[in-house]
Amino acid sequence: MDPGGNDPLSDDYVTIKDNLGNRFYDSFDFSGIDYESIDKFSLTLDFSATGDSWGGFFKENWNVRPAISPLNATQHLFPLTRSDGRVSQTFEFDIVNLDIFNTIVEQKSFDLWFAEQSRRTNQFNLYSARLDIQGTPQPQNPVPEPSTMLLLSLGLLGVTSLGKKNLRKFYRVPKA
Repeated sequence: MDPGGNDPLSDDYVTIKDNLGNRFYDSFDFSGIDYESIDKFSLTLDFSATGDSWGGFFKENWNVRPAISPLNATQHLFPLTRSDGRVSQTFEFDIVNLDIFNTIVEQKSFDLWFAEQSRRTNQFNLYSARLDIQGTPQPQNPVPEPSTMLLLSLGLLGVTSLGKKNLRKFYRVPKA
């Protein structure tokens, strides 16, 4: 993981804080693949400590934002599971959430951001972020191999010449 921002890195996780001016971000660039055949993105996050609570009331409200939202910053937020322990959570982006899916495909990049919507200073630990891109390959017309075509042509020539030779024997007219 090589994130941007000022959030502190430890040996196996990054602590994401909501009070830093230049917060964690990461970008998955997939411009090198046939992006027009993409059917779905699956983002799997492994994290902990998103469940800060006081008196039974949850104070933290962490969300993942998979792309830069054009107008409304809260429009494309997907909530993280609240937990004190380590959690793995998968988010899927496809035709069901078409507006964000189209934004990601048009950008040819999956931009990973986090947002926290409370008035307190909060943080959580991100151990890993994995993006799986699933798609259907574009159909291609098969092109016959030259050796196959050559063998087929030779076979047809051989059958034709044998057929002509046998026809001459069968229809030979005796001389008078």
